[in-house]
Amino acid sequence: AATKLRQGPHPSPKPFAMSSNRQTMAVALAAAAGTLFASSHAFMQGGGNCALAQHTTLRGAAGAAAAARVADEPTNLNRAALGLAFGVLTAATAARGSKRAPKRSGVARAATENYGEDLAVPQDSFCVLGLAHCFEQVQGKLQDSFVLEPMTASTVEVINNGAATSYEAFVGTTVGMILAQDTSAVPSELLNGREVSWASDLEFRTGCAARTWMREHASTVVRKLAPDGVVKSGFNTSTKDKRILNFVHEVKDSDNVKQDMSIDVYGREGEEDGDAEDQIADLYNV
Repeated sequence: AATKLRQGPHPSPKPFAMSSNRQTMAVALAAAAGTLFASSHAFMQGGGNCALAQHTTLRGAAGAAAAARVADEPTNLNRAALGLAFGVLTAATAARGSKRAPKRSGVARAATENYGEDLAVPQDSFCVLGLAHCFEQVQGKLQDSFVLEPMTASTVEVINNGAATSYEAFVGTTVGMILAQDTSAVPSELLNGREVSWASDLEFRTGCAARTWMREHASTVVRKLAPDGVVKSGFNTSTKDKRILNFVHEVKDSDNVKQDMSIDVYGREGEEDGDAEDQIADLYNV
């Protein structure tokens, strides 16, 4: 139909023959279409052929544009330009897909492997064992309790920077040594003559602490603060904020914060503290 329109109302009796330039352009456009399909297929598969598809797409589209210029046909030149733009867009999309796909699969795989509370680490993994000065409530009175427990890399770092802590000393060791819970294998300098006990949930806490020492900053910087087998002490040990191991917090009505009398709007001025419990009881019995 397009050929008849170009020939006018009185078409020439000679049969239409495609010129060599048009043949070249048609072949180039067909090649570009094929490479576009290959690029799209590689992108959908998400494999490693995206880079190759990008290369062939650009070459095929460039060949189509060159053939159109030779034919000197404005319509065909516009079509070739559109084909070139679409080829570049598809190739760029394929390239982005080839770069992103492996990263997404790697993240998903890592999340699957690390899911849950299975924090088992090799027995020879590095970890720090510390001696903490804690307290226990016995018949309403606090008694000293010294606990051996694993320490994270961040804890060791802040202690060495002078932060107040309940730890008296620590030593660099391995996960296997801690999980063995053999007090005789602990350096005497760490125990310092104390009667000690091992921390609760030791296996889980040791796995968590050991993983913090596997990070880059911990393994290259903080690790120097806790050499293997060397006991470190002399920290800013403080018992001002006591660590009570068996502390149970019971919430009471008297724990509620009272409004300051200077801004009292309930007419409580002159009330004695002894009446507070009676008033609370009256409120419950309304």
